[in-house]
Amino acid sequence: MGIFCKPKHPNTPDPFPEDSEKWTPGTAAYSFHIKTGYTYPQLEKTRKWDHGTMVLVVNPGAGDSESHELRVTREFHTDTEWSTMADFWLPEHIGAPKLLKIRLESPIFESDREDLYVKEITVHYMRKSYRFPVRNFLYPYHSSEKDIADKRRPPYLMVEEGAGSLRHLTSEVFLVNAREHELKVYREMIPWSSNTLSEDLLQPNYMATAYEDLPRFLQFKDAYAEAFSSLRKVGEGKIKVSSLEAKITALFGKGAEESRLGSLEQFRDHLIDAGATWSKQDMEQALKVADKIRCDKEFGRQMVSGLNSLYITKVTALHERWTAGTEDIPKHLFSGKSISDIMGSGKLFEISAEGLLDGVPHGGASNKMLAGFKATWYVTPSDCLLWVDDEGNLLPAIIRLKNKNDSQEASFWYPPPPGTPDDHPDSLSWLLAKMYFRCSDCQIYAIITHFCRGHAVNEVFAVSAHRNLPSAHPILRLLHPHIQGIVAINSQARIILVNPKSNAFGLFLSAGDHLLDVFTNYYRQTFNYQKLIIPGDIKARGVEDMGGVEYLFSDDSLALWNAISKYVGEVVELTYPSDKDVADDTELQNWTTEMVEIGFDGFKDGAGFPKKLSDRASLSELVTVIIFNISVFHAGVNFQSLTTLGYIPNCPGVLIKPPPAQGEKITMERILDTLPPKQVAFVQAHLSNLLGSLSPVEKFYLPTAETNRGGLREEVNMVCEKQLACVDRLTAELRLLQEKISERNKDREMIYDVMSPENVPLTTQS
Repeated sequence: MGIFCKPKHPNTPDPFPEDSEKWTPGTAAYSFHIKTGYTYPQLEKTRKWDHGTMVLVVNPGAGDSESHELRVTREFHTDTEWSTMADFWLPEHIGAPKLLKIRLESPIFESDREDLYVKEITVHYMRKSYRFPVRNFLYPYHSSEKDIADKRRPPYLMVEEGAGSLRHLTSEVFLVNAREHELKVYREMIPWSSNTLSEDLLQPNYMATAYEDLPRFLQFKDAYAEAFSSLRKVGEGKIKVSSLEAKITALFGKGAEESRLGSLEQFRDHLIDAGATWSKQDMEQALKVADKIRCDKEFGRQMVSGLNSLYITKVTALHERWTAGTEDIPKHLFSGKSISDIMGSGKLFEISAEGLLDGVPHGGASNKMLAGFKATWYVTPSDCLLWVDDEGNLLPAIIRLKNKNDSQEASFWYPPPPGTPDDHPDSLSWLLAKMYFRCSDCQIYAIITHFCRGHAVNEVFAVSAHRNLPSAHPILRLLHPHIQGIVAINSQARIILVNPKSNAFGLFLSAGDHLLDVFTNYYRQTFNYQKLIIPGDIKARGVEDMGGVEYLFSDDSLALWNAISKYVGEVVELTYPSDKDVADDTELQNWTTEMVEIGFDGFKDGAGFPKKLSDRASLSELVTVIIFNISVFHAGVNFQSLTTLGYIPNCPGVLIKPPPAQGEKITMERILDTLPPKQVAFVQAHLSNLLGSLSPVEKFYLPTAETNRGGLREEVNMVCEKQLACVDRLTAELRLLQEKISERNKDREMIYDVMSPENVPLTTQS
């Protein structure tokens, strides 16, 4: 009967119990090793499912090779992973198990029934093991209900053995029928939204369903769901307007005088108060940022190793927006060199908000509710020229501010000469200009970088995959650990975070009152498939070599991209014998076609995504884009938000005075009057902590025993030894990268480990 994958649990019944099949001539032994539940270290209790019977059929629909129903009545673990065994004598002509039909039956009242998470079933037959990766939920229908599919749960699962298969290479009709039936059921369960946006607005399509109404397998697992639900209740209490208003009033009172912080040092103290629950490392890093608020080197570091480090571009010819600002450059700028010399040496760079905030009105609807007085939150599109000095430091050189909403002329600001006192108007004007630029950058980061790219587009990948790739498809199995949780977390975000009628962004971002305008600008003007291909994007921006600057966001992104790309390519090569097999895979082609035609409906040329795939290279590239964007990119832009956003003057989400006119003499009073009231500052620090924290449901590329974090090897839905060898090679490469990043961070004042593999979740769940 082969070797069992795991020692028996003491409570596991003996093989061949009394209610099992008996040996008769012409029969063979089939031993079923059933794994249920999942490892969840934070769970304090272990529950068992005893609501009925698991019913199995070997090779359903295969005629003489189909078994009768095999009934297994056990107490199955529902939270912590465990296994049980059941053994049957079946007719020899059934042969090797290729397909399993799995369902549950229960005699109890529907209100008392629960789902059961089945991880995997291994069938031992004729001294061989046949692994069936399930990783899905089953619901115990009553025997009279077995043909009735609740929209949230299929009545049964059909799981194919081993590495999976491609439809056009599958000759057995019962296997083809199983995958077609599955897709029919899932398409009904996972509908696209009927996009009701007006023609002048644009965003990716999504699954317009509340979390509670999502199909069960798109929600979090039971134990995960409990933790997520608890976190959500706490989070909603922290985000909901009524909860925040009460808390803020109790802490600060209301009114313009009570709301104003009187110095930059008071903002630092405010950070310490707001960050009482932060980790020690996060607080230490945030305080270092606060202490460097005037430092141009720190400003430059955050442009290449911060939250929003994907827009910096090498300048080879000055755009006309810089014409007025470069006509009379201060002599001390560029250490006496000309801007042409700097540009010619490849050391001039730019970050521009061009187009992204155009047409977005000023905000401030929440200011009276939060602080007790009306105020305008200014949306000021801003640009910055940066250069690399002889010591390899990236420094801001010129900042351009443009208050387009009020038809204010663009103004240009320069760093003061070396040795200028901090309280000199030239120093203060430069400090204020940097705050306006960072405020503009903060809008782009939170709304565009994090939500639009880090969340919304990922749902297109996931929904289209579930609707077009059956569970037997090797590419869906490859994607499985990365597309879990995306629809669930986004369904919450659409209610709390980005609801146009009442959203959390509107509580601390100037552009938060007009999210759809920002979405539309990004998706129409900037978002494109080519920008998601990391090596190509780095080359297109001309930042492969930054003249000695440590571009850590780029370095770590590229290292992880290369590792994931190699891994994906190996799995694709195992799956598709030739390029022609990619072109002939109708399920795969349906996936990409629906992604383009429905997911990115209204986007110019489908946002550049391939509508059809013709070879293995293009498929590998697309899958790498998806896995990288869902996991690595999201981690890189989300999990250091506390460090950057906690000290408000470093990166304010709101400024309540218009940008200064050219030549305006700036005082510290002007700066403090411009910064947000302390109630809004509290919300920014508070929500940055909440939104930038790891969810308790995360799994990571590399496991860490000391923190009970699970890794990719435990989460993959691939069971073929050759596929698992690909996972092991990826893990080994990521271990080397982890060691390299750890060594790099030794004695580094500002730690950068946000993309170290042990810190990168497999999917987007926070």
